[in-house]
Amino acid sequence: SARNTEADGSYEFDLLVAGQYELWFRDVSSGQWVSEWYDEAGDRASATSFSVGVGQDVVVDEDLMPVVIPPPPSAGVQGTVTSTEGGAPIADLQVRIYRDGETTSSATKTDASGHYSFSGLEPGDYKVWFRDLNTDTWFSEYHADQPTLATATIVTVTTTMVTVDAELAPKQSSTPTTGTVTGTVTEADGVTPIADLQVRIYVEGVTSGSKAVVTDASGQYSFTGLAPGSYQVWFRDLTRTWTSEWYLDASSQAASTPVAVPVGTTVVDASLDPR
Repeated sequence: SARNTEADGSYEFDLLVAGQYELWFRDVSSGQWVSEWYDEAGDRASATSFSVGVGQDVVVDEDLMPVVIPPPPSAGVQGTVTSTEGGAPIADLQVRIYRDGETTSSATKTDASGHYSFSGLEPGDYKVWFRDLNTDTWFSEYHADQPTLATATIVTVTTTMVTVDAELAPKQSSTPTTGTVTGTVTEADGVTPIADLQVRIYVEGVTSGSKAVVTDASGQYSFTGLAPGSYQVWFRDLTRTWTSEWYLDASSQAASTPVAVPVGTTVVDASLDPR
């Protein structure tokens, strides 16, 4: 069954039989929007289903990303990532580039020589993030040794390739150099633990590239190996039993309270209300 959205973006399916449903938001006319399944899933297999009861009205909203048509490959950012100790190239390291003022990004990886490249960029200001996702061997950083997207040094792209190199410091296992965020998720009584609840952590202001864990039987979770900086934590119930929230009862990432993560352990607890 299909419906088109109204001018205000609303839609409605009525007279549904009670049961489980999945929604596909699909741009078949303008080609301006990236189609996706609820909830931000790329295919039906990973879509989040929801239930509709007899006589029940269910609200299901979705935010779609615009389709980005790349310009001709005449300008961009390239560089080489090496170690601060000896200058050896760092291979298979993720590099992300952000348009200044935006939190969406594009990503690539360094090759065996530590080289990376983004081509076909529109002229403008950008920020670059060098991020070790695979080995947890290197400290992640933004261009010019900056810890966060907000403080990252701007790279201006005009009509040619701009070189942005980086030197990353290795993590030393003998002395603590990273942060840990840990905590317990409970029911509203602050005592009864909630198990198997997804917890996500984002670098402050960044909407992609998050890490996720689930709480154990005692409601506890932990993120280790975090670069010191500012983060945002989302407590997300995929079973729809509990009201999802960001740290300190915020309803969105924009409204959530950032968590300062120094070297060592930071405790971030949460109590969730039933839906």
